[in-house]
Amino acid sequence: MANENSAPADNLPSPALKALILAARGGEALNLMASLGGVRIIDHVLALAERFVAPENTYIVIPRQDSRIHGHLGDAYHYVVQDELRGTGHAVLEAADQLAGYTGDLLILYGDTPLLRTSSVLGMLKRHGLKQAAMTLLTAVTDVELPYGRVLRAQDGRIIDIVEDDESRHAGDRPHGVGELNLGAYVAQADLLFAALGAIQAGERDRLRLTDVVRYYTRTGEKVVAYRSHDPSEWQGINTAEDLAVAEFTLQKRQFRPNRADESNEIHFGTGGWRAIIGESFTMANVRRLSQALANEVIRTNREAQGVLIGYDRRFLSDRAAAAAAEVFAGNNVPVYRLTEAVPTPLVTFATDAQNAAYGLVFTASHNPPEWNGLKIFRSDGALLLTEETDRLGGEANRLTDRDVARVELDLALADGIVREADFTNAYVDAVEAQIDMDAIRRAGLRVLLDSMYGTGHATLDAVLTEARCRMVTIHDRHDPLFGGRSPAPDLNSLGILIATMKEGNFDLGLAMDGDADRIAIVDHHGEFIHVNQLILLLFYYLHEVKGERGGVVRNLATTHLL
Repeated sequence: MANENSAPADNLPSPALKALILAARGGEALNLMASLGGVRIIDHVLALAERFVAPENTYIVIPRQDSRIHGHLGDAYHYVVQDELRGTGHAVLEAADQLAGYTGDLLILYGDTPLLRTSSVLGMLKRHGLKQAAMTLLTAVTDVELPYGRVLRAQDGRIIDIVEDDESRHAGDRPHGVGELNLGAYVAQADLLFAALGAIQAGERDRLRLTDVVRYYTRTGEKVVAYRSHDPSEWQGINTAEDLAVAEFTLQKRQFRPNRADESNEIHFGTGGWRAIIGESFTMANVRRLSQALANEVIRTNREAQGVLIGYDRRFLSDRAAAAAAEVFAGNNVPVYRLTEAVPTPLVTFATDAQNAAYGLVFTASHNPPEWNGLKIFRSDGALLLTEETDRLGGEANRLTDRDVARVELDLALADGIVREADFTNAYVDAVEAQIDMDAIRRAGLRVLLDSMYGTGHATLDAVLTEARCRMVTIHDRHDPLFGGRSPAPDLNSLGILIATMKEGNFDLGLAMDGDADRIAIVDHHGEFIHVNQLILLLFYYLHEVKGERGGVVRNLATTHLL
């Protein structure tokens, strides 16, 4: 799954700030190398830190007995080894030698809090500077019982102490009700912090907490302030498998309903291309910047003669984005094949390969909710770009400004011929029909119900099945950019109308496709949903037994072991 930590474009890593990540854990705490949304927990924390601090200014505290984090991350960072796990304050103090002479601010994050928002850390940093504080805490006010220390304030509102959760439990006087909790993210003046921790440790304490500094600063008159988080989803730390499951669910929710405060004007690719909320990151300016980066790559690799192919789906602004991209490629003397109607993504992959285009582009956000749009990019053979390619393109696009984008107005480009309108629908339908036994389908005389989910799949699939003499009924085939008020994802929870209509209409087969028609769901004549792993087995049987295909099979972890 993609990482949501993005910051405004002007929020670049600051050379005047350093970061310290506390990643030394002991006991039964969940290892920070555990996977969260397909990414290591520690990687989420570092992705957040790197929005503000470059890797060469980032220090990671790790335990002596466990080198896995160092082995995983490599030498891009500085490492501080904590020989004895004697508390968070001791962990911070262990970094004093490596940071000797540094008098700037130090951003301190725990390695087990991967859900913090970029906007919260940014707010904490800004508040720290404006208040000219010695230390700034990230806090939350809640009546929910959470394992965090409680912030104590004087009558005038000054922060004077933090009572840790285990201290109050041991004393038997743990307060209940609404309270202000310390969430465990800090920014502090480094020289003052190390001096305070050194003075506290001189008292020969066996365990040194970072929060002990707050009480010390109260005595010495240094200012401690707080930045308050208002998003409960970022308060979750990860210490157990149960915590990890909650965090997984939080990431899934963020994917479909992100915090708008964390939206940026930057382009970030995920596993299925670039997807963003319309009007936030999905803007015509970003479409043009990304198109310019792609055009630059075409020119660098001397592939202008191949041109690019551009398609779009039925979402808001997809056609406008396709036109904007065509103008940029034309402005860079890269020929464009521009499809004339909304099409399925598989048609774009087919046409890209058929034309041997340098790139195939389709503006779509697949099965995301209606307020999203995005872009999928394909190589000349129709395959998706690799992660290192999209990372490089995204990085280049984000460095570009509007002044770096060359464009030619679409009507001029069409008149000149550098942009040509193209239609591959018939060729695609013919290619699909060539892969299947049309006579077998004709003999079956099937009644088929198709739910196109207001997407682009109905035109091509309806053409194939009608040619195969199927009796077709299609639902949800009109153009509705709101997708009927739901995400166009063909999962069981979205197929209620299809299944009910199947049972009432005595159909033999029910089909549903997502918004850009590169995913399909099947319902049998009883109205029963066929799981994707069952479809894979049927497909394998057909290819092996009927088509006579031979060779190995590559499967991922989610694919059935029955292959």
